Amino acid sequence: MAERQTIVPKEMQYLVERARYAPGVRVGGLLFVSGQVGRDDQGQVVAETEAQMVQAFENCRKVLTAAGLGFEHVVDITSYHVGLQSHMPTFRAIKNRYLADALPCWTAIGVHELAMAGMVIEIKLIAAYPG
Repeated sequence: MAERQTIVPKEMQYLVERARYAPGVRVGGLLFVSGQVGRDDQGQVVAETEAQMVQAFENCRKVLTAAGLGFEHVVDITSYHVGLQSHMPTFRAIKNRYLADALPCWTAIGVHELAMAGMVIEIKLIAAYPG
C-alpha cells in the first residue's frame, strides 16, 4: 500500500481528539476528505440551510488547503442530504460556485438524518494531486 498521510487543519484538531477520525487522508496521488458538515470552528451546527451548505464547502476548503490542493483538484463528490428534493436547487448553485473550474463526478444521496441534530448536508470529496 502507498504511504499514508493524515491531513488535519488546525481548526479541526478537536475532531481528531473528540471523535478520533481524520478530516483528510492522502494515499499516493489521492486525497480522501471525510464528510464535512455545516459546523463552525467551535463545533456548532450553522442553523440556516444555505449558510450550512456554504460552511460545509468552506470546511472542505480547509482540508483541501491543508493538503496543498484546491477545488480544481476535486474528482469526486458524494453529498448526503436531509431534505434532498427541497434544497437541491440551492445546493447545486452553491456547489457550482465552489467547483466552477472543475467537473467532478457527483452522487447526491437523500438520508433520514445526519450525525448531529439540525444538520442537513454532508459532503465527502476525493481530490487528485497533479501529475
